[in-house]
Amino acid sequence: MKAHASSEAHMIAMRATAHGKPELSMLSNRIQNDAIMTMGTYVRKTILNETRAAKIYSFLMDETTDISHTEQASMCVRYVHDDEIKKLFIEVCDVESTTDEELETLTLAFLDRHLEIEDMRGQEYDGAANMSGAYRGLQSGILMRNEKALMSTAMLTA
Repeated sequence: MKAHASSEAHMIAMRATAHGKPELSMLSNRIQNDAIMTMGTYVRKTILNETRAAKIYSFLMDETTDISHTEQASMCVRYVHDDEIKKLFIEVCDVESTTDEELETLTLAFLDRHLEIEDMRGQEYDGAANMSGAYRGLQSGILMRNEKALMSTAMLTA
């Protein structure tokens, strides 16, 4: 059975390349997307492992609306690895709204999945009140859980 399958596969491959133009493609959209997702997962795991090893980190978030008018939040971390400051993107997610409660829920869920909130030493957000408010807002919600996670206005392009 195996020899027959191998022989048949060989014949298909020979026919595909006989005219100089392969008829088969191993780069279908699905295969490409699977490869991209696999690489993205590997990169994300590497960044998060480095962040955990650094023991302390800053959390950065920015929210925006994409071209289809979907609200999204991008999450990044800043940490030191091998005496080098790293500031790296982790993920982007759709959000139902950009209220302080929604962003806090999103952030806490992200941290529960990936990092220890107790190790956070910095928060960086844009200047919007829903993120940066002193008494309400995402940063004050995080500060109630970790008083060492100090806030600074985001320099997300730096």
